[in-house]
Amino acid sequence: MEMTLVIGATGQVGRAVIARLRRSARPVRAFVRSAEAAAGFQSAGIETALGDLTDASTLSRACFGATTVVATANAAVPTRRTDTFEAVERDGYRNLIRAAVSAGVRRFVFTSVPLTRHDRLSPLLRFKRETERALETSGLEHVIFRADVFMDTAFAMMGSAIPLRGAEGATVLRPFAFANRHFARIKDSIEQKGVAMIPGDGSSRHAFICVDDVAAFLAAAAISGLTGVYDIGGPEALSFLDIVRISLVGQSW
Repeated sequence: MEMTLVIGATGQVGRAVIARLRRSARPVRAFVRSAEAAAGFQSAGIETALGDLTDASTLSRACFGATTVVATANAAVPTRRTDTFEAVERDGYRNLIRAAVSAGVRRFVFTSVPLTRHDRLSPLLRFKRETERALETSGLEHVIFRADVFMDTAFAMMGSAIPLRGAEGATVLRPFAFANRHFARIKDSIEQKGVAMIPGDGSSRHAFICVDDVAAFLAAAAISGLTGVYDIGGPEALSFLDIVRISLVGQSW
């Protein structure tokens, strides 16, 4: 049966994708950095490939025998100093696409971000676009999902642990990451102090989407014949101030 390689397997989205593929009885290979992470997946009966997106030699081994790659890894919340945008988003994905082509992978499902007016100002956004263009010229069947802001992460960073309940590999809890340290300081702010931490003036609007819905799109695309570029989020764009107002219906500060 066709094998799906999941890049970013230990992350919140990657774990959710693996869970969905396993429920569909699809063979899965988890690409992981450490022997400890590999042992965890193997104990659950999941095949692993040990390596790093920044190490091109390990990508060839990981892609061997796979028919589909689902890529969720990103450098937005790094856990190591070497996980720069250039190393991961630019060079890592460039090498991953090359390895997939060389290994005879047929299909590539990529997690990207929405287009903005400020793409050129952000290394993350610029390199996401580079990867999209590389996929479009690679000869691989490809599906690109431009996922809007993850509500699980954004709402937790407003000052509450509630959005993380039941989450595996939660982004804001990554060891040594800035997000982890910041979250530790504000995680009870809403419940205990009635204070929501919002970015900027809170007026920017996003079509927030939950991690599990993103994983559902990725897992479905790994199995189906769908191709193309799709924006996912919504169903409506809300500001952070809107989120605060919605959460406080029937309450007062």
